[in-house]
Amino acid sequence: MDAANGSTFGVQLASLTVQIPAYCALLFGISTILHGELYRLRPPANALTVFYLCISGGGALGGLFVGILAPMLLDDYYEVRIGIGLAMPLVLGARALAAQSSTDPPLGETRRRVAVAIGCAVGFYALWPPVIDRDVVIHQERGFFGVLRVEEYGTGESRQRHFVHGATLHGVEFAMREKGRPIASSYYGRATAIAAALMKRTDGEAIHVGIVGLGVGTLAYYGRSGDRFRYYELDPAVEAIAQGSGYFSFLERSLASIEVVLGDARLSIENEQRQLGSQEFDFLIIDAFSSDAIPVHLLTLEAFQLYESALAEHGILAIHTTNRFFDLSRLVAQAGFEVGLETLQVRSAPAPQYQSKASQWILLSRESERLRELRDSLKSRSATLGLPPNHLRLRRPRRSDLHDVLVWSDDYSDLLSAARF
Repeated sequence: MDAANGSTFGVQLASLTVQIPAYCALLFGISTILHGELYRLRPPANALTVFYLCISGGGALGGLFVGILAPMLLDDYYEVRIGIGLAMPLVLGARALAAQSSTDPPLGETRRRVAVAIGCAVGFYALWPPVIDRDVVIHQERGFFGVLRVEEYGTGESRQRHFVHGATLHGVEFAMREKGRPIASSYYGRATAIAAALMKRTDGEAIHVGIVGLGVGTLAYYGRSGDRFRYYELDPAVEAIAQGSGYFSFLERSLASIEVVLGDARLSIENEQRQLGSQEFDFLIIDAFSSDAIPVHLLTLEAFQLYESALAEHGILAIHTTNRFFDLSRLVAQAGFEVGLETLQVRSAPAPQYQSKASQWILLSRESERLRELRDSLKSRSATLGLPPNHLRLRRPRRSDLHDVLVWSDDYSDLLSAARF
């Protein structure tokens, strides 16, 4: 699991370090030339109104294509390549017109040939469709929120399917089964903090769980008969892949009662609170911060006030903060203190034998005793699984340690303060 995903991410990262500077240089060069030609070919003053109207109309048509048509017609972000490819003939044509103009110096024959050769090469490369390894990528689609892929590695019992959004892994399902059900893995594997928290209960005890962020529904693995798992998911395409597509089966095979609510999670929970009162969640799990695009409105003081009001008396707010680009642990702890919740931060090391990646979870509760019980349960479970003593790193931050942390609100946020440099 880790090797396959790490290899994919490494290739993407290496590719980005080349592609971003190359595309920026091409876009800058093409834009400079074409804007210069627009200026050179500007009409007389009495026709400028129509001239500016045509420019505005072209910009509007481009925006409609990128915002509406491209997501419907294309399964990846090809419009940059298409734009560059189609722009090269315009650049070459503009240079040809400039060479014929009496006000511009002619382009030397050698330079003209070099320019044509480079322009044709760049245009051909940009328009050539990128190769997708269909032996690995078995499904790809593009929606309003980005490109979603299902990747498959291995065969037979060693087969595994990854759900990837952009460059972020959102779930893994292995072919192997436990009592007919897929095994929890990745950030939700059996050696992670959230696994220990959800499994710490007596036989026959049913729980009500709210989960913000669906992924492939891995956490449904921990559901037992009588449990209710209510997922909140923003992207309908994610729900379609996770449920009913045949690629993943966590939701269909869960023993718990599963419900998926589409739409913005904060607004959905707020509307439910207004209409039905507190949902009385035994666990409210916020899992929306693993990618490079942080939904800030789910980390504000107002959001935490909503989460606190949605918890049962002894409920746990669990926030998944594993992220390559941002460290949200201090911000979450400070926001928790502001709404009367104490914090237990849990970092777990990788445990491949239990299909578990390194992860960071933050558990919050109104009761210090509840967090102490969870801390003891985490240590006990780690020992039971035969994991080394340093597998878990547990920390209870004090409010005095967070005096320099400003809580975000709906009117203020500062992503740079949480960025990893």
